Amino acid sequence: MRILFIACLSCFSLQGLSIAGGKGAAANRIFVVDVKPGGPAERNGKIQQADEILEVNEVSIRGLTHYEASAILKVSHSVKLRLVNSVPVH
Repeated sequence: MRILFIACLSCFSLQGLSIAGGKGAAANRIFVVDVKPGGPAERNGKIQQADEILEVNEVSIRGLTHYEASAILKVSHSVKLRLVNSVPVH
């Protein structure tokens, strides 16, 4: 498990990642489904498609709906993510 820090300007779309899943979904977890080219997530270089997001700013998002997790990401000016990388990053 890695702890990553992503600084963003003001909103979720500017962070450069898209999420899927959440409470009620088959896996009941939140995953990265897309890393936008040129965005902060891609520039970080450690976040990959299919990574599971466990925490946002030291708050667990397990058990939250997709909407609730998205809302937490949208209001954060900087985001510290705890996630499980789908493939080890070298």
